[in-house]
Amino acid sequence: MRSRVLGAGAAVLLAVLGTWLMMTYVSGAEERAWAGVETTAVLVVTEAVPAGTTSDVALLSVEQQELPAKAIAEGVVVDTASLAGQVTTVDLVPGEQLLSTRFAPPEEADAEAESPVVELPVGYQELSISLDAERTVGGKLTAGDRVGVFISVGNKTEPAPGLTHLTLHKVLITDIQGGSSPRTSEDAAPEPAAEEPAAPTDALPSNALMFTLALTSAEAEKVVWGQEFGTIWLSLEPEDAVEDGTQQITRENVHQ
Repeated sequence: MRSRVLGAGAAVLLAVLGTWLMMTYVSGAEERAWAGVETTAVLVVTEAVPAGTTSDVALLSVEQQELPAKAIAEGVVVDTASLAGQVTTVDLVPGEQLLSTRFAPPEEADAEAESPVVELPVGYQELSISLDAERTVGGKLTAGDRVGVFISVGNKTEPAPGLTHLTLHKVLITDIQGGSSPRTSEDAAPEPAAEEPAAPTDALPSNALMFTLALTSAEAEKVVWGQEFGTIWLSLEPEDAVEDGTQQITRENVHQ
């Protein structure tokens, strides 16, 4: 009987010791993962802020977070005093970094708000995809721009073919959320308007931008496939950009 009690006690002790060792290992693994990673404190939006909100009110809906330095967006607000007297020019989405480009003096914001939105061409449909700034010309694209759509496959497909191709040319951007405000581009030819869809309001990752594209049905299928099973990059491709010379790039011909 005594041996059973001692055995049970030893088992409990071993279980406690094992739990402690596991917790210590997990904690150490997290510290090792962050070791050597340079982080920076930035302001991140925590609640939706509508366009036209004064800066002092908008700042009530942000908080400071530590993010990897390489994930910090260009134009992030460092000194909130620089926003004094300004208002938001677009809706701020939870999860995005607070950017100085999203604020302007009231008179400039009013003028921007009066600018016409980019209209969806007749016969086209709108499709939104979320991409990091590094995949979208550093986040410098704006609504009304024309873009090339590169689709790469390999890391999400079996077997992995490792293939990239400029699949679509001169696709119209109708809206951007998360780092740029809509505007009408001179490059976008005016076309008959279709019924304006509701703007997406879901929260975005802090370094992501939501791009809404005008696509034909066949083009939309390719973009969705690329987003689901591969990766997508966007290039700024104005109307006078040359489309010749493209091919499907693989590991066999990438250096040719």
